[in-house]
Amino acid sequence: MIGILSKKNNIQQVASDEEIASIVDSYEFTKFQVYDVAISHPKSWHIFVNPSKPFDYYDGQVKIDHSMDKSSKDNEFSLSLRWARIEKNITIDEYVNEIQKQYLLKQKKNKRDLYKILSINEDSCNGGTKSYLIKSEVKANHSIYRILKNDESFRSSELVTYNPNSKRIAFAVMTSRSEIFDEYQFLFNRILRSLNCQ
Repeated sequence: MIGILSKKNNIQQVASDEEIASIVDSYEFTKFQVYDVAISHPKSWHIFVNPSKPFDYYDGQVKIDHSMDKSSKDNEFSLSLRWARIEKNITIDEYVNEIQKQYLLKQKKNKRDLYKILSINEDSCNGGTKSYLIKSEVKANHSIYRILKNDESFRSSELVTYNPNSKRIAFAVMTSRSEIFDEYQFLFNRILRSLNCQ
């Protein structure tokens, strides 16, 4: 059993494992695969590639979501998939330490905003490769004039892995508004743990 936030009345309710499984099972999944990087995602989601960014075996990025359909509950969250070749010898542990340093730097530079790592757990992704699952939260006001807009709060789960043979790091990030994050966490984990980088 886990507590989830009900969309109808914003009251914390207890959802059974069966209810959570039914959320995940309500999706039909397909695999996106390019340059030996793969991840499963809901079939109804769309793939977006920015033509002004690199997109090859050594460096690439895609966004996968359902943002085009404003009536869908799925437009509340997004998946980013990124891979890059690491030129210097670095371990996955060193990379995760660098992420922590970057969050601290962002927090020092942006005193009004919040950049916080909630948890870091060793994990494994599809293929059994060592990886880390990093949960974080960002509260920020993106308005040019801070008085015109309230702070926005987002949470993300990021699965990061490194393949020493190809010397590529890959990470998948699921992001949503903080209020609904816990409700879809099992779906997010299902997607993230399907990440594979050869």
